[in-house]
Amino acid sequence: FISILTNKLPVEQQARARRLGIGAALVMRLVLLATVSIIVQLTEPVVTAFGNPFSWRDLILIAGGLFLIWKATREIHHTVDPDDHKDSIVGAAAAVTVATPPMDAAVMRAFKVVWLAGPLLVTATSTTHWFGVTAVSRVTV
Repeated sequence: FISILTNKLPVEQQARARRLGIGAALVMRLVLLATVSIIVQLTEPVVTAFGNPFSWRDLILIAGGLFLIWKATREIHHTVDPDDHKDSIVGAAAAVTVATPPMDAAVMRAFKVVWLAGPLLVTATSTTHWFGVTAVSRVTV
């Protein structure tokens, strides 16, 4: 992706921009991985819903899952109906449309790291079944 973007620059700036982009991507991934190691330790219950305690980690993972479902639904909608431009008709919505791709990319990377690497950093010691879903109630790091 970085190579595609840097190809639009003048030839003398492409190599520098490519190195800078790859370096920034590496730093961003390391910061996100460090954030995951902090998130998996947030196991103190902060809220109880439906008789089940939820920690910050649980809430973050639920929010990440909901975001990924929303994002996938939106992408499918744009693939099925590419002529639907409701979000770019109004001037304010046009500004949001311009700002959305970089924000989506950053948020998607963050939630992918949390969802993919997070379970690798914890070991379940017991599970609870509610609403047909298995939820980890205790973890060890």
